[in-house]
Amino acid sequence: MTVGAGTNTPNGDFQTAIDDSSGENETILHQDPETIAEDGDLAAVDAWLLDRLNELLADRSNALADGEYDRATEYGEEYQLRLEQLDDVSAYADTDERVALYEQLGLEQTELHERLETYDDLEAEYEAARDAGDDERARELARDLSDLSETISETTTSLEETYEIASDAPGVNMRDERRTARAIDEAIVDADETRTQEFDATELTVEANEEISFLEPLEGEGNLTTADGDPIGNGSLELIVANERIEAELENGTVEFEYRPTDLPLRTDSVPIEYAPSPSSTYAGSETSVPVSIQQVEPTLSITESPTALAYNDTVAIEAELEADGESIDDVPIDAAVDETEIGTEQTSNGSVTIEYTVPSDIPDGEGDLVVDVPYEDQAIAGVESQVVIDVLETETDLELELEHETGRELAVNGTLSSDDGDGVGGQTVELFVDGDSVGAATTQSTGDFSEPVVVPDDAGSGMVEVTALYDGAETNLADETTTSSVRLPSEPVIDTTALADRWLEIAVLSLVVLLAVLYRWRHRRREPTAEYPGEQSPATDDDTVSIAVEPMVVHAATQLSNGRANAAVQTCYGAVSDVLGDQISASQSPTPRELLHAGTTDDSFTRSDQLRSVVDGYERATYRQTDVSLEEAERILEQTMDLCGIDDSA
Repeated sequence: MTVGAGTNTPNGDFQTAIDDSSGENETILHQDPETIAEDGDLAAVDAWLLDRLNELLADRSNALADGEYDRATEYGEEYQLRLEQLDDVSAYADTDERVALYEQLGLEQTELHERLETYDDLEAEYEAARDAGDDERARELARDLSDLSETISETTTSLEETYEIASDAPGVNMRDERRTARAIDEAIVDADETRTQEFDATELTVEANEEISFLEPLEGEGNLTTADGDPIGNGSLELIVANERIEAELENGTVEFEYRPTDLPLRTDSVPIEYAPSPSSTYAGSETSVPVSIQQVEPTLSITESPTALAYNDTVAIEAELEADGESIDDVPIDAAVDETEIGTEQTSNGSVTIEYTVPSDIPDGEGDLVVDVPYEDQAIAGVESQVVIDVLETETDLELELEHETGRELAVNGTLSSDDGDGVGGQTVELFVDGDSVGAATTQSTGDFSEPVVVPDDAGSGMVEVTALYDGAETNLADETTTSSVRLPSEPVIDTTALADRWLEIAVLSLVVLLAVLYRWRHRRREPTAEYPGEQSPATDDDTVSIAVEPMVVHAATQLSNGRANAAVQTCYGAVSDVLGDQISASQSPTPRELLHAGTTDDSFTRSDQLRSVVDGYERATYRQTDVSLEEAERILEQTMDLCGIDDSA
């Protein structure tokens, strides 16, 4: 489905300069939110991210309108990245509500994307069936398209509303995106109306009693005719009455049916009734409604089977029945809980329900109430409950503890909390003590395992140190448990001077080798021509000056690397690559990393997109992620930077 595209919102161009105290160079890079928070530039980064998110929303909206789903996917991927970065910034700017709003916008755009792509596939299949003369299949697909059209309308309506909410923020205008969403919906509605004209129109009229309840059901008599008033034959048909599907028989255009309300609100004053043709029928659907006044019925809910006692991790079942004046009530949800802990929900069938569940740990031991209820309020069936008293038994636990000395006074504390049958217990807190003093707490994983680093207080001394783990089972059905283990701390700090000396020697050698290689390439490069794109052979051009200008940056990156500062080296490398390639392959004067990468991958004459991707990915990981870039990877990125910047690799 393709409609006219809207227009893009302006892209804020906030970028910050990383100050190089050596005075060799400055490069434009996006900063880590933690660093910016210290510098006072948080508001500027926040503004840039919001501008970029708004631009990506507009670009993706236009791509969806044009049916360019691959392009929409690319925008969606960057949108998710920028949203994660905004979430990082929100930790300092207290803007969680705005992050939630933009997360909602992204989810709704993705939902629309998926449904439009499905719609296009169905529409292509529909057209193929028509062209092949397979009218029955074409009618089935037309009905599928009609159902999907309604879903898309709901999605675009919700998206328009969210766009409007976002536009309330100062400086944000999503008028174009709202128009695009509306245009998409209108185009699909028009196409659906055109397909509907290929079916024979029908008309449904119904007469029914107005006063209704579950015990006094709606009894309807209807007539189904063509648009000209001719009765539509005999046979079975399906009616949808207030969202409930009812099978009925058609006799010479006349149909009789019965409907018992269960979940309709008491304020309901009319009930919709729809004729739903079979998928291959030549007839179009039709609908009508009848006025009603609903009287509430209070049913009887009984627990027919339940355990008298239960314990942690037991699998048990509850059976219950729901009826009114001897009439079974179907398709009504029944909730079950022990005291205030919900344990399951199931729908009634033939008036009965079975709820199976595994007993969780957060039901306190002792005597408790097992409650089942109908969660209705002011509806045709009244909300009711039933309960029985049960015993929740306490389950013994086992706590295992392992200690390992790490360095100095730090210990690695590992352990497992399990029930008496050996099953790990997750989501529980284990407190840790050293000589009676609390030193931390760990939360068990689903397997019951936990791990926590602990620093031994100085007043605990050296030698053998005793660590105690305590599990407090209060407000659970698990028993308290305590265990103790010991580990020896060295009396004096232990320093492996040989290993330390070897490491510094390794760093010094690496520093010397990298610096000499870069300086050699720099000098060698000054005597050789550069390529049209750095790293490719061609006659000398003004790009020689660009490559030579960034060579001090590459030297600085090598220095950072030799000092063990892998993240800083990768950031400097990206700055060099951005300076050299920014004007050559990107239309933007100050492209973001992803804009630069997109320009490189879409430029057929640029043959080093894989190297560029490696540099960009490394930069974003070094700048925005919690994990550091390894020295080995930073060294590889440095070599790729030298190639991309045209610093010859013959050295």
